[in-house]
Amino acid sequence: MLHSILNYHIRSHFRHRNADLRPLFNWNTKQLFVYLEAEYTNGQGVNNSVVLWDRIVRRKEDANIMQSSRNKYKFRELSQSFKNVSPAEFSLKYNVMPYVGLLTYGEAARTTGFEMPGALDAVS
Repeated sequence: MLHSILNYHIRSHFRHRNADLRPLFNWNTKQLFVYLEAEYTNGQGVNNSVVLWDRIVRRKEDANIMQSSRNKYKFRELSQSFKNVSPAEFSLKYNVMPYVGLLTYGEAARTTGFEMPGALDAVS
């Protein structure tokens, strides 16, 4: 159930915001590493950042990103429950990997806070 709620929230936010990362490609772009990250504070006050999905984009033609319908990685809280967890924010981030030079980091989109249901301990 929690998996369905989270996926609905993420898809409804990103549905109207395709992340068009094609402008990041130029003569020096080897590939992009794109990932969806959830950020929240657990009941003990510890800040957490969890990667839920990632993708390597090697061609400019493939750089119009739409969120995957399923998490690639399990979303689990180490305290065994999402009870008393702060609202989570989801962000679509990227790393530009050049042929020559330094990596560039950025953020393509971000959601507002999402109240986590406390009944379950993980999202698969």
